[in-house]
Amino acid sequence: MTQKTLNQYILEKATGFRCGITLSYQNVETSFSDIEEFFNVSLPEDSVQPWKSASGSISRDQNRSIVGAIAEAMERYSAAVVNFPIKKLSELKKESVIPHDQFSLFSDEQYANPKFQWEKINTEDVYFGEVFSARENKKVWVPQELIGLGPKSEKSIVPSTSTGLAAHFDKYSGLLLAIQELLERDALTVYWLNSLGGREIKLDEKYLEPIERKFGQVFCFDITQEWNPHPVVIICGILKQRNKKRISMGVACRETYEQAIEKAYLEWAQGVIFAGFYDVHHPELELSKPEEVIDFDKHAVYYTLYPHLWGKVPLLRKRVAYKQKQTIEPKQQNVKAALEYLLDKLKKIGIRIYYRDLTLSDVREAGLTVVRALSPELSLIHGDERAPFLGGKTSNVKWRYPDLVSQAEFPNKYPHPLG
Repeated sequence: MTQKTLNQYILEKATGFRCGITLSYQNVETSFSDIEEFFNVSLPEDSVQPWKSASGSISRDQNRSIVGAIAEAMERYSAAVVNFPIKKLSELKKESVIPHDQFSLFSDEQYANPKFQWEKINTEDVYFGEVFSARENKKVWVPQELIGLGPKSEKSIVPSTSTGLAAHFDKYSGLLLAIQELLERDALTVYWLNSLGGREIKLDEKYLEPIERKFGQVFCFDITQEWNPHPVVIICGILKQRNKKRISMGVACRETYEQAIEKAYLEWAQGVIFAGFYDVHHPELELSKPEEVIDFDKHAVYYTLYPHLWGKVPLLRKRVAYKQKQTIEPKQQNVKAALEYLLDKLKKIGIRIYYRDLTLSDVREAGLTVVRALSPELSLIHGDERAPFLGGKTSNVKWRYPDLVSQAEFPNKYPHPLG
């Protein structure tokens, strides 16, 4: 275990039931059915229902898990509460604005459906928020829902999403992680909604052995976009508990395949444990129709409730063996250099990256910087299966995966298992 740092000490002091920014963290109990060498830490959303995890982190080091869990809770709190400049589109005649239809949000076909729950309204009357370009730091106005969590004024006209949110002690590390999550979720959203078969890569024995020892099953897929210099990896599969199949998925984008696989593997292990807990605490839960999957918690538990559907999802059913490309790393390995390298690569293919510092004063005093990254060219994911984001470039498989073709119905009829 790493030694507790001053940053961690201050962060822990900012939690607690009486006057903390968040509730106190708690260690998630490990059963004999789980992989033993991980430390799983969560912060409850509600003190009356401590199993209900609002945030969490899992790693091979307890202190890292504690810091990760607290940071995620503060990230969400800060993004939901912080204020930033907003104006109606009608007030921005002389400003640089990126309207809703330039982002990969809802499609015209979705809005044309009379049963669709999100109404297309006159954008002149809706609010936009202030962000900045990551390379030039130029001010731009974008839909307010894409910056914080929830609207800052009036009702939402699109769902907010946590995609592209990150918190870190170092601002450059935070922005890098936020952009990597944008790339990760773009890959997952497009791959899943277009019903693509997984490009399976072989896992090292250190990952396979603990799962096979417990009679589980795991797959690793490379879903890296053609132009993305940072690998994106899916780890998904089964780990049984009391002879019930707990099924989950982890996804990660990092500088190297080794880092991406490790992170996705940890998230899968965390998701498996959560699916088991959620299933036990919701014995009445049925989710008999995909439309009933309306949040990420229900996505996380769906295939644990219906394991017979797991083998039918296109990702598994159409999987093929694949040899991943070698990661091209920048010559300099510091975080700022890695961030600049990634931004340069994305700019060359026309991907615009914007950011907003969302750090509240109390969160900053606890040592963290909270940042939101966003891009009009990248697809987003949220938890309501009734209304996935199908617009923009979401159906453009060829741009991301020129060697793959979607031959199935779009969108995929099976809910994703990411919690």
